[in-house]
Amino acid sequence: MTVASVYAYAVKPGGMADFQAGLKEAKSIIERLGTGLNEVRAFRTIVGGPSSGQITFRIVYDSLSSYAATIEAEAEDDEFQEMVRRVSSPDAPATLLTHALATDLLEPAGDGTGGVVVTIMARVKPGRLGDLIGPLEQSTEHALSHGARLVTHRRVSVAGPATGVVVSAYEVDDLATWAASRDALATSDTMQEVSASLSGEDSPRARYDVGGAHDRDTDIGRVSGDVRVGSRGMARGLVLAAVRTTLLEAGHEVYAPTLTGLGERVHLARPEIVSKRT
Repeated sequence: MTVASVYAYAVKPGGMADFQAGLKEAKSIIERLGTGLNEVRAFRTIVGGPSSGQITFRIVYDSLSSYAATIEAEAEDDEFQEMVRRVSSPDAPATLLTHALATDLLEPAGDGTGGVVVTIMARVKPGRLGDLIGPLEQSTEHALSHGARLVTHRRVSVAGPATGVVVSAYEVDDLATWAASRDALATSDTMQEVSASLSGEDSPRARYDVGGAHDRDTDIGRVSGDVRVGSRGMARGLVLAAVRTTLLEAGHEVYAPTLTGLGERVHLARPEIVSKRT
């Protein structure tokens, strides 16, 4: 069971070059001290809005024991502790926003990594985790048969409000490959049944998901190119606000708009505002 340790940073204006240099240093130290490391990668959000410049730094270990052994080694290492002091100082080029741990829900499938990573997040309804396994296995099989290099399904185990969220990641060579996979999904009876089971009233997961495409390189690894936030069904700003913290902790950009006259903006309702359902 692999364990992903995920850090989200907000880079200060003009601080990207220094922060990237710091990430390279961190990667080198972690690789020196780490036990059972699978990967050390970084993803950069480059879309507009408040999350522009945000960096997600992900370290994957082969087990919780390896993660614990690495943390103990870091605690005793002078070079690592000096680095921690620098990145925690007021003059640091970035601010740590969140740190989360995620463990495998299913065994990773595939034999490589891709230039594009698309993620889907869902909060599982109480007592329904087992009902999600079958659909995830079917989606993995479909993705691998249509160009996916690696598919992972992890459950966030330590992250405050985000605890329990299931994060599925699909790595492909490019966005065209992912688009072709989605086109094939639309013509697959099996996958249409899976989609229906995850979208209906009896779905084991809450009705929202998030997609992110990561397709740029830095000096330390892959970086994210685009993060898109979406919601199924009628999702007003108040609903999205309830999951905003969850998505931010995973390193995504989040908008939670509420239309004038609805939710916390109900006091702004006026006759000239017309509500129209399509």
